[in-house]
Amino acid sequence: LLITRALGMLRNHQSISAVKDQFLEARKRFLTNKGNDKELLDQCDKHLSAIMMKHTLMEYAKFNFYHEGKYDLTGKFAEVLHFQEKADDFFSKFLCDPFLVEEITGVRTLMEEIFTGTPYQAHFKYACSYIETLE
Repeated sequence: LLITRALGMLRNHQSISAVKDQFLEARKRFLTNKGNDKELLDQCDKHLSAIMMKHTLMEYAKFNFYHEGKYDLTGKFAEVLHFQEKADDFFSKFLCDPFLVEEITGVRTLMEEIFTGTPYQAHFKYACSYIETLE
């Protein structure tokens, strides 16, 4: 119930700290001294990690690429490489997990928004198309 509530909070754009707190509260119920459910504990940890990494990627993109109502990558080669490394890490950890489809789709969509119409489009379009087949 607490995980479902946390996901609802995330969908309603409540603060990331409130969502994290809700996940941490749910996590306590799966610990050895409470519910003793290692599988649910691991999935809760994984889901929280995915949400936090997605949030970090979105904040990085907003801070480094989004200016005056649009994405601008001019002179941002190093930042694009850093973003790609972080996105690769995200997808390596979470792609193909049926519980994380929303987070995966969110990051893929963000990449499409950022890189469409830029010199990086060809590279990222291929990656996004591949990711979409695995969602």
